[in-house]
Amino acid sequence: MASSLDWSQPVQGGNIFGVANLTNDPIVRDWANYHNCQCWSSDGRYVCFTRFASDGKRYGNQKASEVHVFDLHTGEDQTVANGQHPRWANDHNWLFYIRFVDGDPAAEGTEVWWLDVETGHKTLLGHGLTNLGGISHDDTYLFGMVRVQSGSPFLSYRFRIQENAKREYIPGMDGGFQWIANPQHNVVFARVPNREEDPFSATRYWCDIDGSNIRVGSVTLERCHQSWLGNGAYYLLGNSQVRGRKWDQPFPSSLHFLANIRTGDISPCGRNGRFVVGDKPLSMADLRSGHGWYLLEDLSIICYPSHIGDNSGPYDSDAKGSPDGTKICFVSNYDLKEGTVTFITKSASPTDTRVEVQSTEEFPETGEIVVFREVIGYTHKTPTSFEGLERKRYDTSGFGLHEYSDLAKGEAVTPFEARCIPEDQWKTLSLPDSGLEKTIGSLDSPLIRQKSTDIWAVIVRLPDRPYLRQIETGPELIPGESHYETFGYHLFKDGQRITDQPVHAPTSFEIAEAGTYTAVAVENCGIESKQSNTLDLQGGQTLVILNDAPAGFSWTYDRWFVDGETVDLVQSMQSENAQRAIYHRYDGPIAREWYAWGSLTARHDLNGAGVPTRQCTYHRGHLFCRKYYTGNRKHLSTEYFDVEDNVTEMILHQEQKGQTVEYDHWWYDRGMPVRRIGRTPARRIDSDTPVMYVLSGDQWVLQDHVGDRPHEARIAAEQTHTRE
Repeated sequence: MASSLDWSQPVQGGNIFGVANLTNDPIVRDWANYHNCQCWSSDGRYVCFTRFASDGKRYGNQKASEVHVFDLHTGEDQTVANGQHPRWANDHNWLFYIRFVDGDPAAEGTEVWWLDVETGHKTLLGHGLTNLGGISHDDTYLFGMVRVQSGSPFLSYRFRIQENAKREYIPGMDGGFQWIANPQHNVVFARVPNREEDPFSATRYWCDIDGSNIRVGSVTLERCHQSWLGNGAYYLLGNSQVRGRKWDQPFPSSLHFLANIRTGDISPCGRNGRFVVGDKPLSMADLRSGHGWYLLEDLSIICYPSHIGDNSGPYDSDAKGSPDGTKICFVSNYDLKEGTVTFITKSASPTDTRVEVQSTEEFPETGEIVVFREVIGYTHKTPTSFEGLERKRYDTSGFGLHEYSDLAKGEAVTPFEARCIPEDQWKTLSLPDSGLEKTIGSLDSPLIRQKSTDIWAVIVRLPDRPYLRQIETGPELIPGESHYETFGYHLFKDGQRITDQPVHAPTSFEIAEAGTYTAVAVENCGIESKQSNTLDLQGGQTLVILNDAPAGFSWTYDRWFVDGETVDLVQSMQSENAQRAIYHRYDGPIAREWYAWGSLTARHDLNGAGVPTRQCTYHRGHLFCRKYYTGNRKHLSTEYFDVEDNVTEMILHQEQKGQTVEYDHWWYDRGMPVRRIGRTPARRIDSDTPVMYVLSGDQWVLQDHVGDRPHEARIAAEQTHTRE
């Protein structure tokens, strides 16, 4: 796998093909945008980021911060200009950013610049934005905000993407920020201040790109991290099992479970809408099968004193997937290649003086460890445990709370000293990170030496393979299913590579000799796909290398069966018990469907191991029930639907004492939550204690008693829908 970057396997392992650091300066905070704001260029060649502390390593100086572009093809880090808020267009390698200059920021004190990365040409778009949002789906408008003074509400604006554009005010959405545009449709979401005490207060509004047609995107009751899916088909809600509502169905509307994995911050991955990225830990979901898997721990942590609370912004990984979903870019303030790490193998209570881990081999005999955000001292170790624990060193605690927390099985453990700038290097610095200084308060605290974030990338899957076929007019190379990041192709004859440099599409390649030919796709960063299917060619033929799949070509095909015998489509429609198997040209079987007299009755979507992770049943042509399972077939969730395809119930399941029981249960009436039995969303009550809320008028009311367990309190007569 040739590449300009050093892709390595991290010490912790993980479900990845390699990790590389794009920046490496523990003193300076590098950041590649918020989790729902893309850092990848449209072709995946470039990553944008902000370097915040160029002036003597002092964080927070707006005029001194720098916009950078990292070229994964050459491995070069280019400083674009002093500025902030880099944003990519959707379909062009155009980068937009803000420069802070002298004057009133709300007037001429900021410049909005437009860089064509391919040509290097810079254009002054206009003035007077203090924050940038995103770019409309058609690359015609750039959204942004103005905050006149600290603490005041944002005012919302847009610029037409042209030289010396005029700032256009967007009425009706004052206070809104982020302004992330759907990548395919005429809709933008803005995050807005909400009334936390009101469960139906809007947290996100949607509007058209001209600011009209304002509607509610989500409410406090659904409070979580949110983003668009890569192809714009769904509005994603994180901090739960992956779910989303359709892009054109604002609240109240059905939420849909989309995969079998839980995420924290949720982010797009790939422009075709197949993949989703999450964090805590880094994770990935394949929406085709509904299967998800964990990738690795990003290990990005800053340990704060307990009174700070949830100040995770300076260290959140903010992962985003590349255009083909082959790589994820994120930040971390830990050495992910060689940094020492182990994992807890048995949960320890707050009063335990030891914690069991996989190995303590690379840790000092005595010292300090970090679990989540808590620094913990230990007096000695065994090969698989830390002993003599002293909790809450330097007044730190895992969740920013004053009480102790459990040390949970599976949590990562790292040495505290490895998270800090070495003492001899620290002494040479004139100023510490001002963000840490402000939150920690004491320059004498060891917490002040903690490292800032760098930019990292991981390869999470190989590029999609091209496909070779012979048609009447001659042989063709069809690009892989997703190929935004494809730089070119290497060709092979009888297993030997015959191209010195990748061949770029569209073009033709003359076949000099007869043989068995294959091809691989090569990305901008140098990683290669697996080899394509084989095709026997004769000398003198011309292989046409296409830029896109031709009309009529499909990556899937069907086979029909009745009683185990292969039949055609007509025969299957005339059977009471027919089965359709859907095959991918490379991935094999990806779904199975069952039919009775031509009517669909069930569908199973299969993960890579052939396990049906998403299982759907149908009644009279309508989806009736959808269930998700883990790869080892444990039941995770259930949804029920009415005859108009609205979700009427969403249920999360949990295994308790060998039995699968309801853990969290929601009822809906055309997208409006009307009842819930499950865990309280706050921490006022033990998380295993069931509570019930009901909609009474326009109020979300907590009930006094729901029974011993959530699943026992479910009363069918109270359901708010009628199942067909």
